[in-house]
Amino acid sequence: RSPAKVEAVQASADGKRLWVAEATGTLREVQIEGDRLLDAGVACRLPAGDVRHLSVAPGGRWLLLSGYQHRVYSCDLQRHGESAYAWPISGRLALAWFDAVHDSWLMMSDGGDLWQARGNDREAKRAVLVLEGSAGRTLGEVSAGIIALAGRHVALATADSVWLGRSQPAGWTFSKLAKMGPVQVMAFSPDGERLAVVEDRSSKVLVIRCRDGERLAELDHGAQVF
Repeated sequence: RSPAKVEAVQASADGKRLWVAEATGTLREVQIEGDRLLDAGVACRLPAGDVRHLSVAPGGRWLLLSGYQHRVYSCDLQRHGESAYAWPISGRLALAWFDAVHDSWLMMSDGGDLWQARGNDREAKRAVLVLEGSAGRTLGEVSAGIIALAGRHVALATADSVWLGRSQPAGWTFSKLAKMGPVQVMAFSPDGERLAVVEDRSSKVLVIRCRDGERLAELDHGAQVF
C-alpha cells in the first residue's frame, strides 16, 4: 500500500510491473508476482505531484508523466531514483503517445500544438503537423483525444470537428473525419478501422469509418462512457 495519495497508475505491457505516481512527487515501481505486490523502490522523482498522465514507451525503458504546471516529464526507468527530465510545453497536455515511426514521444497540447521529444532529449520541439485541405489553419482547442494501432493513428476532437492523424515520414498529417461537436468521449474499434464518438449536445453515439469518414451507425440513446 502506498503511504501517500496516489495521483496516477500505469502497468507495463507484460503486466509484471506497476508505476505509481504519488502526490509527494515520487514515482514508485511495484513488481507483480502472482497475487503479491512488491515495492521495487523509487523509479524517479518530480518537483511535485499532480501527475495526471502516465505512459510507457514500447520496450519499457522510458516513461512519460505530465500534469504539474503545464510540464511534461521523461523518466529513465533504468536509472532508479534520479530526477525526471522536464519538457516545458505551452498549454496543458491533451494527449501523449509514443510514435514508433519517429522513435519519439508526441505530446498534443489543449491549444492544438504538437510537440516531439525522445526520452533523453532535454528539450521538446514542435513537430510537423499538416491539416489536409486546410492550408494555414491550426487545429485550435483540443477537447478530447484517443490513440489506436500502436500510436500510428490518433483521433482528436476540436470545437467543431473530429480529426484523424496518421504518422508520416516527414511528420503527422490530420484529415477531417466529420464536422460535429463538441465531443468529449471517443473510442477506436480494436482494428482501428472505425471510430465511435459521443456528441455532447445530442448524446448520440456515432460510428465513423476512418478510411473515408462515412457514418456507419447512429445510436439515439444517450451514452456517456464506452
